[in-house]
Amino acid sequence: MQFEIHTATWGKWHTDLFLSVALPTLLASHNLPALSNNHKVVYRIYTTPKWKDYLISSSIMKRLKTLVEVEYVLCRNDENYKALNHMDIWHDAANHAKTSKSIFVVVPPDTIWPNCVFENSLNALNRAGTKCVAVPYMLTVSETSVPALLEKEESSFQKEIIDISARDLMQLVIDHFHPHLMVLSDNNPHGRPPLELMWPVEKEGFVVRCYTRELFMVDLLEIELTEHFYGQSFKNPDQYYLMRDSDEGFLVGLHALLKYSYIAHADRPLQPFDIAACSLVGANRAPLAWETGKKPILFHKSKRTDNKKWRTVIRSSLLFYHRAMILREALMIHEVVRDSGYGGGAARIISLILQSQDIDFAKKWRYRLSTTFIIEGDLDWDEKNKEKWQNLCKVGNEKILLEEIMKYIIPSRVILDEIVDGQTKTFEALGGVKYNFKREGEYILINGRLVVTNQITGEIKNVVVITQPDTRTKSYIPVGN
Repeated sequence: MQFEIHTATWGKWHTDLFLSVALPTLLASHNLPALSNNHKVVYRIYTTPKWKDYLISSSIMKRLKTLVEVEYVLCRNDENYKALNHMDIWHDAANHAKTSKSIFVVVPPDTIWPNCVFENSLNALNRAGTKCVAVPYMLTVSETSVPALLEKEESSFQKEIIDISARDLMQLVIDHFHPHLMVLSDNNPHGRPPLELMWPVEKEGFVVRCYTRELFMVDLLEIELTEHFYGQSFKNPDQYYLMRDSDEGFLVGLHALLKYSYIAHADRPLQPFDIAACSLVGANRAPLAWETGKKPILFHKSKRTDNKKWRTVIRSSLLFYHRAMILREALMIHEVVRDSGYGGGAARIISLILQSQDIDFAKKWRYRLSTTFIIEGDLDWDEKNKEKWQNLCKVGNEKILLEEIMKYIIPSRVILDEIVDGQTKTFEALGGVKYNFKREGEYILINGRLVVTNQITGEIKNVVVITQPDTRTKSYIPVGN
């Protein structure tokens, strides 16, 4: 394999951090040296003319050139170049790596790496089927964590190499934890829009669950990137590897104490709905959200001694995350059905999920049941019955609403493509209504009504089917079109 590592840095703060902290940790034996021993590695640094000269003059860059090939790419001659432009640079860098058929690697300049990440990432890529690696992260306050790290470096690290173990780095994180990450801790009285959530394990570490993560190493001939460097176009989940134990590897972001002080925080703990809604906002959308979060990421500063304590926290975090992902799926279904012109029906489904907090069926649906929703596009969900549904959705009428909607809920996934021509399959809804699914050539009929949309299938377990009377006119859309 051939690798291209990319760092974008300019300005004194970022460049000094890269030279004094990030690069010295990369030079530790199980990071860059482990990669360059048997593979060609090109390190491409994106910078401005002034900071290129600054970089070239540093002794550690000369040391880097003894390990790998170093290239400088000039962005523009503008010292006011905004840090946000690094995303555009990364995408340009990704295109370059793809053209050269190299594994693409991203290293931000304001990071610390334990002496294990590169070697373990390489091991992951060497496993059959793996096409990309993601690395979890922690954040520290740079004003205090960097001096603490460099003070240790003076006494115990080699010159220009910072060899810090994952557990020692976790201790540094705990000592200098950034408040921007702290608010994501379970039961914190405040919250912010999250990509992940953390559950403390008393005196030992954290359990983290996230629904997506920027890729660290990726084969771009196999995997495409989203705007924010999440993976997409996966043929199967095994192509994606996320490190799930801090002993295996993670990175530490170095952020100023007040960097995120402008972000508004809710005056309440985070809820599953916050994760669900945030995961569907713009660039946060990414595939494999369920696969990414259903297994925990374990951060610990020493050997995990109390396995029962860890199991309890892991189980609690899974229940929270599962509910968040089911709510995410519900919102996705709402969105697709709404855009199909059946917003009334979608709103009723979401009302059931969000309002019926203490009803046994709703709990089963969130955690166990797979379901198929039948939406009769011209009947109970339309304007004719608007007043009826509005009354049912009022606070206090949740059980009545549930009884009505159960007539349209089949407690299993009905996959239309599995129904063969001439075959009829019968399914009973939770409310007792029986639905006969029949295929007639290219058409599917349900109780004599035509299916008029492509099947809307959720990521985890839910299906929505929309029907209308069998008029056999040009007003319907045959299944599969």
